[in-house]
Amino acid sequence: MSKNDLYMSTSNLATLARPFYDLVSIYFIQQQNHMFSFLAKKQPTTAHINGVAILVDPKETVLQAALRHGIDFPHSCRVGGCATCKCRLLQGRVKELTRSSYVLSDQELDQGYILACQSVPQSDISLQVDLSARQPVQRLSGRIIGQQRLTHDISALQIQL
Repeated sequence: MSKNDLYMSTSNLATLARPFYDLVSIYFIQQQNHMFSFLAKKQPTTAHINGVAILVDPKETVLQAALRHGIDFPHSCRVGGCATCKCRLLQGRVKELTRSSYVLSDQELDQGYILACQSVPQSDISLQVDLSARQPVQRLSGRIIGQQRLTHDISALQIQL
């Protein structure tokens, strides 16, 4: 085998290996981009609540976004303890900030119910919520006639209507 033949076979090998090298390079670039994707700024998602579209900011709960957009969404405690904000997730994914299995029944969980105050959308979502059971807002005037300090940050107020 001559020196020229050896050079030709090595050259052919490099030519044949080039597409494989390109694929491996592309794979590693994609992996590197994926590896640091958590640093990318997250974009708002869209929530359709009974057909009304609203934007939900990253790390914002469905309830916070609904109230910010003026939707009279049923709620009470805002910490996942009362289930007043219970709604049905029809489409999409949410991240639950706390487990809702102690508030919602197994049947409700199987039907896709979530707590809006504890759910942050991970994709565009579609929800159904019963707004008919909403109690009308009632405004009352009163005067504080007594205050008892219960802890360093909690006080009991006595109000005369």
